Amino acid sequence: MTDDAIADGESHRLSRQDRALPSAAQWDHWHSTCYPRVVTHKEADLFYRHLSPRPGTAAVDLGCGNGQWTRQLARWGLRVRGYDFSQEALRQAHAATTGHNPGYASWDIAGSPALADMPTGTLDLATCRDALPYFHHPELLTQIARWLRPTGAFYALTNLTPQHAKRRPREFHRGLTLRELHTVGSNWPHRLVYRLSPQRYAVILRLQ
Repeated sequence: MTDDAIADGESHRLSRQDRALPSAAQWDHWHSTCYPRVVTHKEADLFYRHLSPRPGTAAVDLGCGNGQWTRQLARWGLRVRGYDFSQEALRQAHAATTGHNPGYASWDIAGSPALADMPTGTLDLATCRDALPYFHHPELLTQIARWLRPTGAFYALTNLTPQHAKRRPREFHRGLTLRELHTVGSNWPHRLVYRLSPQRYAVILRLQ
């Protein structure tokens, strides 16, 4: 497997429409008519084995959708907040949640990877399931590295798309090509990539 760089710097400067990203209204429609992928026992078991999440640690779930994974993190005792662009997704997430953990908030991560009220060095974990292909991940990972404590980690789950695909369609199950997958966090000190199924891959990044 190679770590060839991809020339994606221009993509962040293009508009949401030029990048063929779904609008908030399109995401709302999708969340009201479709059902996101469930969290499988295999995914949860491998995540727990590799990261051993400790109760009480601080986490964020980026592109949380209706909060299935956010709630899984909360069941392990993490203090977690989920962020999403879709108000319908957040409505469903709130409806499925009791108490104050997890919490949810609106954030157009694709439009602005920076979050002004996220203090530096305060997070133990950041996760991103199925949303990474919609973001400019080099810039987002730079932000996440600032938010994490030195012992913190980042976890992503993504589909794999054919290497020869000329462009990504405007749809709701985007993935990364193998080439793109191996650029995700390639400059982080510790990096683990593993396969959950033929077309589903997980990435774990650590600062130390």
